[in-house]
Amino acid sequence: MIVALDPGKETGWARLSVGYDTFASGQLPWYDALYFIHETLKQGFKPIIVCEDFIYTRETLKKSRQVWSTEGIGVLRFLTHQYECEFILQTPSAAKSFATNTKLKKIGWYKPGKDHANDAARHLMVYAVGHGLIPVHAFKEDHADSRD
Repeated sequence: MIVALDPGKETGWARLSVGYDTFASGQLPWYDALYFIHETLKQGFKPIIVCEDFIYTRETLKKSRQVWSTEGIGVLRFLTHQYECEFILQTPSAAKSFATNTKLKKIGWYKPGKDHANDAARHLMVYAVGHGLIPVHAFKEDHADSRD
């Protein structure tokens, strides 16, 4: 099982059960998302956790203090260490540049109006394609709509 997260006050999640080829995604308040991960790990599941990294820039420092993402990443890092699961951080740009809305739609992972769930699905797609779990030809785009 691979679980991808877009951490924040509203946390997007996406899950792929490898071997069963089942996908699910959604959005939860950050405490609920972390509770879900903790309960999953307590039950003995050992998912690979893929998470969008939060990178501080001058622009983020100008905005209000947003601790949900960084604190959530810290909790995830602790939980995956405690339960001996793989934890991978990916940049937001890697996911958005590769896993476009068109690609998400092509394989049935796009959820209209659920931006955080879609961002989690993007990270899941980057990981799954990079590890050969989804063939690239499954969502070849036409060049005309590649930036949808």
